[in-house]
Amino acid sequence: MAFHAACESVAGPLALCGYVVARNGKTVREVAQVGDLNLPAGTALPNTDWLIEGVEFPISQAANGSPILAQPLVSGARVVGGVILAGSGLVSPESLLRCSRLTRFCAGAIVAFHERRLSQMVLEALEESEEAISFYDANDGIVFTNNAYHRVFPHYPEPSQLLGRNHLDLYRMDLDAGIIDDPLARNDPEAYLAKRKQMAEVLVARQREIQKISSKTYIYTRSRSNTGATMSRRIDISEQASTEARLRERERELHTLAFQDPLTGLFNRAYLLNLIGDLQSRLREGSLEQMAVFLVDLNGFKFVNDTYGHDCGDFVLKVVAERLSKMVSEGDAVVRLGGDEFVIIFERALVPAELAATADAIIAELAQPVEYGDVVLTTGTSVGIAVRAGKDADLGTVIADADLAMYEVKKMKCSAHMFFDPGMRAGMLERLNLLEDLRNALREGEFELYYQPQFSTAMPHLVGFEALVRWHHPTRGLVSPGVFIPLMEEYGLIEALGEWVLRTACTEAARWPGELHVAVNVSPLQVRNGRFSLILSDTLLRTGLAPHRLELEITESVFIDDEAGTRAQLELWKSLGVRIALDDFGSGYSSLGYLNAFPIDKIKIDRGFLGKLNPDNPDEAADIILRTIIDLGRALDMTVTAEGVERADQLEFLSERRCSEVQGYLLGRPMPVEQARLLFGANDRSSETDSQCIELA
Repeated sequence: MAFHAACESVAGPLALCGYVVARNGKTVREVAQVGDLNLPAGTALPNTDWLIEGVEFPISQAANGSPILAQPLVSGARVVGGVILAGSGLVSPESLLRCSRLTRFCAGAIVAFHERRLSQMVLEALEESEEAISFYDANDGIVFTNNAYHRVFPHYPEPSQLLGRNHLDLYRMDLDAGIIDDPLARNDPEAYLAKRKQMAEVLVARQREIQKISSKTYIYTRSRSNTGATMSRRIDISEQASTEARLRERERELHTLAFQDPLTGLFNRAYLLNLIGDLQSRLREGSLEQMAVFLVDLNGFKFVNDTYGHDCGDFVLKVVAERLSKMVSEGDAVVRLGGDEFVIIFERALVPAELAATADAIIAELAQPVEYGDVVLTTGTSVGIAVRAGKDADLGTVIADADLAMYEVKKMKCSAHMFFDPGMRAGMLERLNLLEDLRNALREGEFELYYQPQFSTAMPHLVGFEALVRWHHPTRGLVSPGVFIPLMEEYGLIEALGEWVLRTACTEAARWPGELHVAVNVSPLQVRNGRFSLILSDTLLRTGLAPHRLELEITESVFIDDEAGTRAQLELWKSLGVRIALDDFGSGYSSLGYLNAFPIDKIKIDRGFLGKLNPDNPDEAADIILRTIIDLGRALDMTVTAEGVERADQLEFLSERRCSEVQGYLLGRPMPVEQARLLFGANDRSSETDSQCIELA
């Protein structure tokens, strides 16, 4: 080796052992041995503690008496190796000094060897890396590319031919190959190259971007090395990007499922709640000036569902959803709240006139016919409007307020819109309080039946009573049936009350003498409930009332929703032997058809006709209608009862026209059961019933 030859040139023949200390400073390996050191017997070599731990080499003289030089090889503050020399020439101090100085050069060679080895390992790592790596020097162009780099850019020439190319030359090759997935590259290649040139010039230390090449996606980083060259790295994240894209798509799908109504495709209630929270924050921040809510409800939609089926109803809802979506501007939201209720959110400032015009336009649009097969349907619309504005606005009740306004429109029984007024909330609270009182009245038995007498006109005498409900509220006093009956129907209390009324009235009538009958009003909800026929049969059995002495009064509204179902129920009643009366006859439509199609025994003329009666002018329409109805009933062998008889001339007219029965204030007001018993001389043994009744008319 060169070091050994150099030492022998100054000290004569020498024996040598050479060692290299690893970069970790913990291990030593022998790399050279020339000649025999002729050490004393029992001396073990190499002993490396003196290189690792700084221990002084213990041997000072070989067995043949030749001096021994143990010299560590030091670079900076680090021991990189060591040599042991033995030879007679080392006796000379000058030779010893020269050999010691030569070891310094040997240390530099070892360091260089380490660096070359490390560089080779780094280079091999770069070559085998899965990252596409290249080095570009501003003066020398491309100075290095690895194998992965050429896999990414297979259209580039081989590495040796790529050296020295300018980085813009590479981008031109990319553009020619059409692999750059960038809109600017496709539309304006020169602008794209200028942009890449600018990015290269402003590189300070490190840049990072997502780059798409062909079908792959890469993290592209560019950084300045200590040598002044620029290193570029492209890490393939195509699989990760694809996974993330699938996850984002799944998130969108879940978002759609969470916030979309499956039938109409509109937003749903969950979205509405989320949106209201967002709008509340924007109002408080001042980024939203005002918002308005429309609560849109279809009139008569239940009739569509019940008459033509739910498939038809679903079709109507889809058409309504499409029409509403076309009626709003971008940024406004249309939500299906549930059933046939929709909510529209306007995230902008609109004056009342604009809101009213929009509501009217929606009503007109939804009034357009909907064709479903051979059926042409039209639906009315009720729109409630609530508005909030300013940073202090509270959206917690905005939907409820719009609902209250819509409810007020419903009372009008026509298509219209209405703005919310604070008084509506007070009215609703009053209704809810009244509803709770009604529930309590059912539990505590606060209702009482009154009886209004009915008389025959052919042979003037009492023929029966109509059972009418009265509610004596502990603090409100006497509450009109016109107030509480609709409320009980709306909230599902009427059927329980109706059952109670039927049992109480039949129990009382079973004690009356002769053939006196009792008339009980039956709610449309009871008619539609098949269970009512069982209740009717059980009541007649338990009370012992002869079935023909019970009249069940219904209104024309029971025929509208389900004629077939209603007919089946009425025929069941008739099979039990009870009589059926059609109340308020003439106030609805298709009445003649009902008389022909349903098993009806009696018609009760709507009191409105009698109120318009003018005996002095018999040609007036009311007179003609009254005579026609009476004649019709007699021709059909039906009993005809006129309600609302309050004047003697009315009674005289009805008697002359041979109207079957009459009732009204002129003949007798509704009265408690004790007074009713006096009319037919009931004896005192008829004790008052334990149960009480409710009028359903």
